[in-house]
Amino acid sequence: MKTFFTISLLFFSLFAEADSWMQKANFGGGKRQATFSFSIEAKGYVGTGDDSLSKTVKSFWEYDPSLNSWTQKADFPGIPFAYGVGFSISNYGYAGLGVDTSPNALNDFWEYDPSTNTWTAKANFPSVVMYITFAPVSFSIGNFGYVCTNGDSTYNSELWQYDPSLDIWTRKNNLAGVYRAEATGFSIGSKGYVGTGYGNNLLNDFWEYDPSINSWTQKANMPGNERCDAAGFSICNKGYIAVGEGPVDSFLNDIWEYDAIANQWTQKTNFPGANRDEVACFVIGDKAYIGTGGADLHTLTQFKDFYEYTPDSNSCFTTGINEHSSSTFQFQVSPNPAHEELVVGLTPNPSLKERGVGATIEIYNVFGEKVYGAQLQTSNSKLQTVIDIRDFSEGIYFIVATDGEEKAVRKFVKE
Repeated sequence: MKTFFTISLLFFSLFAEADSWMQKANFGGGKRQATFSFSIEAKGYVGTGDDSLSKTVKSFWEYDPSLNSWTQKADFPGIPFAYGVGFSISNYGYAGLGVDTSPNALNDFWEYDPSTNTWTAKANFPSVVMYITFAPVSFSIGNFGYVCTNGDSTYNSELWQYDPSLDIWTRKNNLAGVYRAEATGFSIGSKGYVGTGYGNNLLNDFWEYDPSINSWTQKANMPGNERCDAAGFSICNKGYIAVGEGPVDSFLNDIWEYDAIANQWTQKTNFPGANRDEVACFVIGDKAYIGTGGADLHTLTQFKDFYEYTPDSNSCFTTGINEHSSSTFQFQVSPNPAHEELVVGLTPNPSLKERGVGATIEIYNVFGEKVYGAQLQTSNSKLQTVIDIRDFSEGIYFIVATDGEEKAVRKFVKE
Protein backbone atom coordinates (compact mmCIF):
# COMPACT_ATOMS: atom_id res chain seq x y z
CA MET A 1 0.00 0.00 0.00
CA LYS A 2 1.40 3.37 -0.97
CA THR A 3 2.06 5.82 1.86
CA PHE A 4 2.94 8.80 -0.31
CA PHE A 5 0.60 11.78 -0.14
CA THR A 6 0.40 14.73 -2.50
CA ILE A 7 1.69 18.05 -1.27
CA SER A 8 -1.79 19.54 -1.16
CA LEU A 9 -3.06 16.73 1.08
CA LEU A 10 0.06 17.02 3.22
CA PHE A 11 -0.50 20.73 3.70
CA PHE A 12 -4.22 20.60 4.49
CA SER A 13 -4.70 17.22 6.17
CA LEU A 14 -5.36 18.88 9.53
CA PHE A 15 -7.75 21.53 8.25
CA ALA A 16 -10.62 20.24 10.38
CA GLU A 17 -8.59 20.92 13.52
CA ALA A 18 -7.85 24.54 12.60
CA ASP A 19 -7.65 27.13 15.40
CA SER A 20 -8.50 24.59 18.07
CA TRP A 21 -7.30 23.31 21.42
CA MET A 22 -7.08 19.75 22.76
CA GLN A 23 -6.25 18.81 26.33
CA LYS A 24 -3.27 16.47 26.66
CA ALA A 25 -1.62 14.56 29.50
CA ASN A 26 -0.93 16.60 32.63
CA PHE A 27 2.64 17.76 33.14
CA GLY A 28 4.63 14.92 34.70
CA GLY A 29 6.27 17.12 37.32
CA GLY A 30 3.03 18.25 38.95
CA LYS A 31 1.87 21.78 39.62
CA ARG A 32 4.38 24.53 38.96
CA GLN A 33 4.92 27.92 37.34
CA ALA A 34 7.75 30.08 35.95
CA THR A 35 9.52 27.08 34.40
CA PHE A 36 11.85 27.11 31.41
CA SER A 37 10.79 25.25 28.27
CA PHE A 38 11.95 24.50 24.73
CA SER A 39 11.57 21.87 22.01
CA ILE A 40 14.18 19.76 20.23
CA GLU A 41 13.10 17.94 17.07
CA ALA A 42 9.88 16.07 17.91
CA LYS A 43 9.99 16.40 21.72
CA GLY A 44 9.16 19.17 24.18
CA TYR A 45 11.01 19.89 27.42
CA VAL A 46 10.00 21.62 30.68
CA GLY A 47 12.10 22.08 33.79
CA THR A 48 12.67 23.82 37.13
CA GLY A 49 10.24 26.57 38.23
CA ASP A 50 8.27 27.11 41.44
CA ASP A 51 6.29 24.15 42.79
CA SER A 52 3.05 24.27 44.75
CA LEU A 53 4.99 25.18 47.90
CA SER A 54 6.66 28.14 46.09
CA LYS A 55 10.03 26.42 46.22
CA THR A 56 12.26 26.15 43.17
CA VAL A 57 12.74 22.58 41.95
CA LYS A 58 15.31 20.95 39.66
CA SER A 59 13.34 18.18 37.92
CA PHE A 60 13.27 18.17 34.12
CA TRP A 61 10.75 16.44 31.87
CA GLU A 62 10.36 15.41 28.23
CA TYR A 63 7.02 15.34 26.39
CA ASP A 64 6.42 12.98 23.46
CA PRO A 65 3.34 14.07 21.48
CA SER A 66 3.19 10.79 19.56
CA LEU A 67 2.61 8.96 22.87
CA ASN A 68 1.04 11.87 24.76
CA SER A 69 3.29 11.08 27.70
CA TRP A 70 5.91 12.70 29.95
CA THR A 71 9.24 11.11 30.90
CA GLN A 72 11.54 12.45 33.61
CA LYS A 73 15.04 13.18 32.36
CA ALA A 74 18.30 14.18 34.07
CA ASP A 75 17.73 16.85 36.71
CA PHE A 76 18.89 20.37 35.97
CA PRO A 77 22.38 20.35 37.58
CA GLY A 78 22.64 23.99 38.60
CA ILE A 79 20.82 25.78 41.39
CA PRO A 80 17.10 25.24 40.67
CA PHE A 81 15.51 28.47 39.48
CA ALA A 82 12.29 30.18 38.44
CA TYR A 83 11.75 33.11 36.06
CA GLY A 84 14.75 32.22 33.92
CA VAL A 85 15.13 31.51 30.20
CA GLY A 86 15.04 28.50 27.91
CA PHE A 87 15.54 28.13 24.16
CA SER A 88 16.92 25.61 21.67
CA ILE A 89 19.51 25.86 18.91
CA SER A 90 19.91 22.97 16.48
CA ASN A 91 19.74 19.76 18.54
CA TYR A 92 20.56 21.29 21.92
CA GLY A 93 18.57 23.06 24.62
CA TYR A 94 19.78 25.97 26.74
CA ALA A 95 18.53 27.19 30.12
CA GLY A 96 19.59 29.34 33.03
CA LEU A 97 19.47 32.68 34.87
CA GLY A 98 16.44 33.30 37.09
CA VAL A 99 16.21 33.32 40.88
CA ASP A 100 16.26 30.62 43.53
CA THR A 101 13.87 30.21 46.46
CA SER A 102 15.80 32.59 48.79
CA PRO A 103 15.53 34.60 46.43
CA ASN A 104 19.04 34.96 45.08
CA ALA A 105 19.62 36.13 41.52
CA LEU A 106 21.50 33.66 39.30
CA ASN A 107 23.54 33.96 36.11
CA ASP A 108 24.68 30.40 35.36
CA PHE A 109 23.82 28.92 31.97
CA TRP A 110 23.60 25.29 30.82
CA GLU A 111 23.36 23.20 27.65
CA TYR A 112 21.23 20.04 27.41
CA ASP A 113 22.02 17.21 24.96
CA PRO A 114 18.99 14.93 24.50
CA SER A 115 21.05 12.25 22.73
CA THR A 116 23.02 11.60 25.94
CA ASN A 117 20.55 13.07 28.46
CA THR A 118 23.32 15.22 29.93
CA TRP A 119 23.81 18.84 30.96
CA THR A 120 27.01 20.87 30.43
CA ALA A 121 27.86 24.18 32.10
CA LYS A 122 28.43 27.02 29.64
CA ALA A 123 29.63 30.62 29.94
CA ASN A 124 27.78 32.60 32.60
CA PHE A 125 25.42 35.32 31.49
CA PRO A 126 27.50 38.52 31.74
CA SER A 127 24.97 41.24 32.60
CA VAL A 128 23.41 42.33 35.88
CA VAL A 129 21.24 39.41 36.88
CA MET A 130 17.57 39.85 37.53
CA TYR A 131 15.55 40.60 40.59
CA ILE A 132 12.80 38.22 41.64
CA THR A 133 9.86 38.01 39.18
CA PHE A 134 11.61 40.44 36.82
CA ALA A 135 12.07 37.74 34.20
CA PRO A 136 13.89 38.23 30.89
CA VAL A 137 12.64 37.01 27.52
CA SER A 138 14.54 34.74 25.13
CA PHE A 139 14.34 33.50 21.56
CA SER A 140 16.65 31.91 18.99
CA ILE A 141 17.44 32.80 15.38
CA GLY A 142 19.52 30.35 13.35
CA ASN A 143 22.73 29.53 15.23
CA PHE A 144 22.26 32.15 17.96
CA GLY A 145 20.22 32.60 21.11
CA TYR A 146 19.08 35.95 22.46
CA VAL A 147 18.20 37.16 25.96
CA CYS A 148 16.47 40.51 26.33
CA THR A 149 15.06 42.83 29.02
CA ASN A 150 17.02 41.27 31.84
CA GLY A 151 15.23 43.08 34.65
CA ASP A 152 16.95 44.45 37.70
CA SER A 153 15.32 46.66 40.35
CA THR A 154 15.00 49.50 37.84
CA TYR A 155 14.34 47.34 34.75
CA ASN A 156 16.45 47.52 31.60
CA SER A 157 16.32 46.84 27.88
CA GLU A 158 19.60 45.00 27.33
CA LEU A 159 19.89 42.50 24.48
CA TRP A 160 22.57 39.80 24.54
CA GLN A 161 23.42 37.27 21.84
CA TYR A 162 24.71 33.81 22.72
CA ASP A 163 26.95 31.92 20.26
CA PRO A 164 27.07 28.21 21.25
CA SER A 165 29.89 27.42 18.81
CA LEU A 166 32.21 29.82 20.68
CA ASP A 167 30.38 29.76 24.02
CA ILE A 168 30.38 33.56 24.24
CA TRP A 169 27.87 36.31 24.95
CA THR A 170 27.89 39.53 22.88
CA ARG A 171 26.07 42.73 23.80
CA LYS A 172 23.70 44.00 21.09
CA ASN A 173 21.61 47.14 20.74
CA ASN A 174 19.06 47.62 23.51
CA LEU A 175 15.39 47.02 22.90
CA ALA A 176 13.89 50.38 21.95
CA GLY A 177 10.98 51.80 23.90
CA VAL A 178 10.19 51.53 27.58
CA TYR A 179 12.51 49.64 29.91
CA ARG A 180 10.70 46.52 31.08
CA ALA A 181 10.70 43.01 32.48
CA GLU A 182 8.34 40.02 32.20
CA ALA A 183 8.00 40.59 28.46
CA THR A 184 7.34 37.88 25.88
CA GLY A 185 8.88 37.12 22.53
CA PHE A 186 9.49 34.70 19.67
CA SER A 187 11.26 34.55 16.31
CA ILE A 188 9.87 34.30 12.80
CA GLY A 189 12.42 33.34 10.16
CA SER A 190 15.44 35.62 10.54
CA LYS A 191 13.79 38.21 12.85
CA GLY A 192 13.11 38.34 16.58
CA TYR A 193 10.08 39.91 18.25
CA VAL A 194 9.64 41.24 21.79
CA GLY A 195 6.67 42.99 23.38
CA THR A 196 4.32 43.46 26.32
CA GLY A 197 5.78 43.22 29.84
CA TYR A 198 5.91 45.53 32.82
CA GLY A 199 7.81 48.81 33.12
CA ASN A 200 6.21 50.86 35.92
CA ASN A 201 2.92 49.81 34.29
CA LEU A 202 1.67 47.07 31.99
CA LEU A 203 2.64 47.38 28.31
CA ASN A 204 1.33 46.22 24.93
CA ASP A 205 3.92 47.66 22.52
CA PHE A 206 5.70 45.30 20.14
CA TRP A 207 9.14 45.41 18.48
CA GLU A 208 11.02 43.59 15.72
CA TYR A 209 14.76 42.87 15.93
CA ASP A 210 16.83 42.41 12.76
CA PRO A 211 20.18 40.79 13.68
CA SER A 212 21.64 41.49 10.23
CA ILE A 213 21.67 45.23 11.01
CA ASN A 214 21.43 45.00 14.83
CA SER A 215 18.40 47.28 15.02
CA TRP A 216 14.86 47.42 16.41
CA THR A 217 11.70 48.60 14.61
CA GLN A 218 8.40 49.27 16.34
CA LYS A 219 5.46 47.25 15.02
CA ALA A 220 1.70 47.32 15.61
CA ASN A 221 0.79 47.20 19.29
CA MET A 222 -0.72 43.97 20.53
CA PRO A 223 -4.51 44.43 20.88
CA GLY A 224 -6.46 43.38 23.93
CA ASN A 225 -5.31 43.90 27.49
CA GLU A 226 -1.82 45.09 28.32
CA ARG A 227 -0.06 42.21 30.02
CA CYS A 228 3.08 40.64 31.41
CA ASP A 229 4.26 37.04 31.92
CA ALA A 230 2.51 35.89 28.74
CA ALA A 231 3.41 32.94 26.51
CA GLY A 232 5.09 33.67 23.18
CA PHE A 233 5.72 31.22 20.32
CA SER A 234 5.77 31.00 16.54
CA ILE A 235 4.46 28.40 14.10
CA CYS A 236 5.83 28.66 10.55
CA ASN A 237 5.35 32.27 9.48
CA LYS A 238 3.09 33.54 12.29
CA GLY A 239 3.75 34.54 15.89
CA TYR A 240 1.46 34.15 18.90
CA ILE A 241 1.04 35.74 22.33
CA ALA A 242 -1.27 34.01 24.79
CA VAL A 243 -2.55 34.26 28.37
CA GLY A 244 -0.63 36.32 30.95
CA GLU A 245 -1.31 38.70 33.83
CA GLY A 246 -3.50 41.68 32.96
CA PRO A 247 -4.68 44.86 34.72
CA VAL A 248 -5.59 44.89 38.43
CA ASP A 249 -4.08 41.48 39.14
CA SER A 250 -6.32 39.79 36.58
CA PHE A 251 -5.32 36.67 34.66
CA LEU A 252 -6.02 36.17 30.97
CA ASN A 253 -6.94 33.37 28.55
CA ASP A 254 -6.92 35.11 25.15
CA ILE A 255 -4.50 34.35 22.30
CA TRP A 256 -3.46 36.66 19.47
CA GLU A 257 -1.81 35.81 16.17
CA TYR A 258 0.74 38.17 14.60
CA ASP A 259 1.24 38.37 10.82
CA ALA A 260 4.71 39.86 10.31
CA ILE A 261 4.14 40.53 6.61
CA ALA A 262 0.88 42.46 7.10
CA ASN A 263 2.00 43.79 10.52
CA GLN A 264 -1.38 43.02 12.04
CA TRP A 265 -2.93 40.99 14.85
CA THR A 266 -5.91 38.63 14.83
CA GLN A 267 -7.62 37.20 17.90
CA LYS A 268 -7.88 33.41 17.93
CA THR A 269 -9.76 30.83 19.99
CA ASN A 270 -9.20 31.39 23.72
CA PHE A 271 -7.01 29.09 25.77
CA PRO A 272 -9.46 26.52 27.24
CA GLY A 273 -7.92 26.05 30.66
CA ALA A 274 -8.14 28.34 33.67
CA ASN A 275 -6.83 31.88 33.18
CA ARG A 276 -3.14 32.02 34.12
CA ASP A 277 0.35 33.41 33.57
CA GLU A 278 3.96 32.14 33.70
CA VAL A 279 3.19 29.02 31.65
CA ALA A 280 5.46 26.50 29.94
CA CYS A 281 5.25 26.71 26.17
CA PHE A 282 6.95 24.96 23.24
CA VAL A 283 6.26 24.17 19.57
CA ILE A 284 6.59 20.80 17.84
CA GLY A 285 5.99 20.80 14.10
CA ASP A 286 2.86 22.82 13.40
CA LYS A 287 1.40 22.66 16.92
CA ALA A 288 2.01 24.56 20.15
CA TYR A 289 1.82 23.08 23.66
CA ILE A 290 0.94 25.28 26.64
CA GLY A 291 0.43 24.31 30.27
CA THR A 292 1.34 24.62 33.94
CA GLY A 293 1.47 28.24 35.17
CA GLY A 294 -0.16 30.12 38.01
CA ALA A 295 -2.97 32.46 39.00
CA ASP A 296 -4.19 34.40 42.06
CA LEU A 297 -1.39 36.34 43.69
CA HIS A 298 -2.77 35.68 47.19
CA THR A 299 -3.48 31.92 47.15
CA LEU A 300 -0.62 31.03 44.80
CA THR A 301 -2.84 28.79 42.67
CA GLN A 302 -0.78 26.64 40.30
CA PHE A 303 -1.59 24.22 37.49
CA LYS A 304 -0.31 21.03 35.87
CA ASP A 305 -2.74 20.69 32.93
CA PHE A 306 -1.42 20.90 29.35
CA TYR A 307 -3.05 21.72 26.00
CA GLU A 308 -2.21 21.39 22.31
CA TYR A 309 -2.99 24.27 19.95
CA THR A 310 -3.48 23.85 16.19
CA PRO A 311 -3.56 27.13 14.21
CA ASP A 312 -5.60 27.92 11.13
CA SER A 313 -4.30 26.20 8.01
CA ASN A 314 -4.14 29.59 6.31
CA SER A 315 -2.10 30.90 9.23
CA CYS A 316 0.53 28.26 8.57
CA PHE A 317 0.51 26.95 5.03
CA THR A 318 2.64 24.03 6.12
CA THR A 319 0.00 22.67 8.52
CA GLY A 320 0.43 18.92 8.48
CA ILE A 321 4.17 18.95 7.79
CA ASN A 322 6.13 17.38 10.61
CA GLU A 323 9.76 16.33 10.43
CA HIS A 324 9.75 12.55 10.09
CA SER A 325 11.18 9.52 8.28
CA SER A 326 9.96 5.96 8.00
CA SER A 327 12.19 3.10 9.11
CA THR A 328 12.98 2.27 5.47
CA PHE A 329 13.44 5.78 4.14
CA GLN A 330 15.98 7.78 6.14
CA PHE A 331 16.75 11.41 5.40
CA GLN A 332 19.61 13.65 6.58
CA VAL A 333 20.29 17.36 6.00
CA SER A 334 23.55 19.19 6.79
CA PRO A 335 24.68 21.70 7.76
CA ASN A 336 21.65 23.13 9.49
CA PRO A 337 21.46 26.13 9.57
CA ALA A 338 23.09 26.45 6.14
CA HIS A 339 24.62 29.40 4.29
CA GLU A 340 25.64 28.48 0.73
CA GLU A 341 25.22 24.73 0.24
CA LEU A 342 22.94 22.08 1.66
CA VAL A 343 23.93 18.40 1.60
CA VAL A 344 20.96 16.03 1.41
CA GLY A 345 21.43 12.30 1.93
CA LEU A 346 18.66 9.69 1.64
CA THR A 347 18.35 5.95 2.06
CA PRO A 348 15.40 4.81 -0.05
CA ASN A 349 13.09 1.83 0.29
CA PRO A 350 15.16 -1.35 -0.38
CA SER A 351 12.59 -2.84 -2.78
CA LEU A 352 12.71 0.28 -4.95
CA LYS A 353 16.49 0.45 -4.68
CA GLU A 354 16.76 -2.99 -6.26
CA ARG A 355 14.87 -1.70 -9.30
CA GLY A 356 17.09 1.39 -9.56
CA VAL A 357 14.36 3.83 -8.51
CA GLY A 358 15.70 6.98 -6.92
CA ALA A 359 13.91 9.82 -5.14
CA THR A 360 12.30 13.19 -5.75
CA ILE A 361 13.35 16.16 -3.63
CA GLU A 362 11.32 19.36 -3.40
CA ILE A 363 11.93 22.40 -1.19
CA TYR A 364 9.13 24.68 0.01
CA ASN A 365 9.25 27.97 1.90
CA VAL A 366 6.92 28.70 4.84
CA PHE A 367 4.29 30.06 2.44
CA GLY A 368 4.06 26.71 0.67
CA GLU A 369 5.82 27.97 -2.45
CA LYS A 370 8.04 25.46 -4.21
CA VAL A 371 11.55 26.90 -4.61
CA TYR A 372 13.50 23.83 -5.73
CA GLY A 373 12.91 20.41 -7.26
CA ALA A 374 15.14 17.55 -8.44
CA GLN A 375 14.86 13.89 -9.41
CA LEU A 376 17.63 11.53 -8.25
CA GLN A 377 18.09 8.26 -10.12
CA THR A 378 20.61 5.70 -8.90
CA SER A 379 20.96 2.07 -7.92
CA ASN A 380 23.28 2.93 -5.04
CA SER A 381 22.17 2.22 -1.50
CA LYS A 382 22.37 5.90 -0.57
CA LEU A 383 21.42 8.98 -2.53
CA GLN A 384 23.28 12.22 -1.89
CA THR A 385 23.11 15.61 -3.53
CA VAL A 386 24.50 19.08 -2.88
CA ILE A 387 22.03 21.94 -3.35
CA ASP A 388 23.16 25.52 -3.97
CA ILE A 389 21.03 27.75 -1.70
CA ARG A 390 22.93 31.03 -2.09
CA ASP A 391 19.95 32.62 -3.84
CA PHE A 392 17.46 31.50 -1.18
CA SER A 393 16.13 34.21 1.14
CA GLU A 394 16.94 33.85 4.83
CA GLY A 395 14.34 31.87 6.74
CA ILE A 396 12.82 28.43 7.33
CA TYR A 397 12.35 25.85 4.56
CA PHE A 398 10.91 22.33 4.34
CA ILE A 399 12.40 19.57 2.21
CA VAL A 400 9.88 16.94 1.10
CA ALA A 401 11.42 13.76 -0.35
CA THR A 402 9.71 10.65 -1.70
CA ASP A 403 10.74 7.45 -3.44
CA GLY A 404 7.17 6.84 -4.63
CA GLU A 405 6.14 4.73 -1.66
CA GLU A 406 7.69 6.37 1.38
CA LYS A 407 8.12 10.04 2.23
CA ALA A 408 10.33 12.06 4.54
CA VAL A 409 10.22 15.69 5.60
CA ARG A 410 12.96 17.82 7.10
CA LYS A 411 13.22 21.46 8.10
CA PHE A 412 16.30 23.65 7.65
CA VAL A 413 17.20 27.28 8.18
CA LYS A 414 18.95 29.41 5.56
CA GLU A 415 21.09 32.14 7.08
